Amino acid sequence: LSPNDLYEKRKDARLNELKRAFEGLSSASQRFVRSKKDVPSDEVQIINMKSVSEIDVLVKGILDKNKATPFILGIKAGVNTGDGNGSSATIELALKSPSSSPIGKGFGCEKIVELPLVEFGLKLADAFENQLTSTTLCFIADASSGLGSDMLGQIVTGCDAGLVLIKEPAWMSMLADSIARKVISDKPTSKNLKKIVFGLCRLAAWEVRNDVGVNRTIVFTLPGQSSTASLLPSLQAAFPCERHVFVYDGCIDSTARALRNIRLKRHGVDDNSIPLSMSRVVGAAIPITPLTSVPKMKTLLKPFSYNQAGAIEAWFSSVDAFLQLKQHEKRTGYTPFVCRLGFLMSQVGRLGNGKVDQSQLALTNVLQYITGSKSRQLNDDVLERARNVLNGVRDADLNDTKQYGGVLSDNDRKAIEAAAFAHKEILIENKTLMDTVQPKVEWSLKAAKKLTSCACCMPGQGDEDEEEDGEGDKEEGTTEEEKSSFSVGEVNKKKRKPVSKGPVYVDGKTTFAFDPTKFMVQ
Repeated sequence: LSPNDLYEKRKDARLNELKRAFEGLSSASQRFVRSKKDVPSDEVQIINMKSVSEIDVLVKGILDKNKATPFILGIKAGVNTGDGNGSSATIELALKSPSSSPIGKGFGCEKIVELPLVEFGLKLADAFENQLTSTTLCFIADASSGLGSDMLGQIVTGCDAGLVLIKEPAWMSMLADSIARKVISDKPTSKNLKKIVFGLCRLAAWEVRNDVGVNRTIVFTLPGQSSTASLLPSLQAAFPCERHVFVYDGCIDSTARALRNIRLKRHGVDDNSIPLSMSRVVGAAIPITPLTSVPKMKTLLKPFSYNQAGAIEAWFSSVDAFLQLKQHEKRTGYTPFVCRLGFLMSQVGRLGNGKVDQSQLALTNVLQYITGSKSRQLNDDVLERARNVLNGVRDADLNDTKQYGGVLSDNDRKAIEAAAFAHKEILIENKTLMDTVQPKVEWSLKAAKKLTSCACCMPGQGDEDEEEDGEGDKEEGTTEEEKSSFSVGEVNKKKRKPVSKGPVYVDGKTTFAFDPTKFMVQ
């Protein structure tokens, strides 16, 4: 097959995998209820809610602190209407609600409510926007085939710092799929999409409000690198002032890890996530949003196996979404904690990871950011528990690597690196991404800029970088070829006009070091 035909064939196969993954979570008739005390599907009351008045009553009841909060089960993706905006009649949200909630009278057991996503999402967003909250949200996006977000998620729950984790919610994968297929507008700045994302996330956080501790932070881990490209721009648009973490690893290691996870075939079900045996495939190796920024990608992916190509493209799409947001940082306001997995995994000596083990300091830095405690010292017991979790995750990954270490040949690794070169904003496959937080006591979300001279020697030269950063959003009219000419470390920079360099010192023979007229006696 030609590269295009092979790519399309694989794309169709992945769509079928996604359909199977969501099948049991997109219809109330497929035994939707998964709780500590499950009930047979024929005893579950299913309510189809369509009228505006019913939705208004539901939203008002949700904000009642004395009533149980519905749990988001999933999204019926509906049918693409072809206009890129979708139709409210084709997209439905399914909620699971205890009998004590405001949804009608039932049989004393749990209920399923199906209602239009757009209408409900907009009303829900309006209601939450008018409500003050002392709880902070933190979103963790992944480009490491799940290890980074899984590690941070375990640290969040294991450090006992008063944080609450919402782990890879299934509805987020379904929402990402709907955005990618343009059933819902795929423009992150779309007013409806922003409000729907805002409303659903606040609803999920509202459900666990009573579990939040002293740090008043609820952490969402996005459902794998495959969904990042669809979700991250919308989450940033909806929550520009909340905390964002982007955790990443190199493409070779991420691809190898995705293949190992698929082979492990671990089974089990999380109460709020896709079954693990399927989420490992969906999250790491099925790119929900195809990569379009690399013209030759279809040709480059042809030599790889089905799973290899999927993992590579999923990783690329996640990193590409990050780079696009950073490229227009002045407009998007995207200033995340960029977390390099190699620091936490203590991969000393490898390119970009340093020559000294800095894992403990890197752990402290990211935990300070997530808890919002950079200005105050974290409790020693919290740090000790976090270190124990980190060591456990590292040991488990090391064992998996030893057991399934031969998933990539030398030729595979060289081919992956060659593919990475095709994305001009990624200099090499494991290049440190821009603004990666370096492990330091006084860490920063922004990389320090080099100043070639001070303002007194060359007036205005010190401000050159800031002026050029302000022009970063003016390049929307440039072509993909022009955009791809920038490397990772230079995404926000433009071609500079030649500036004549002045002397690095003042020559007293040819000029004054000061204005003598200022010192003349009148």
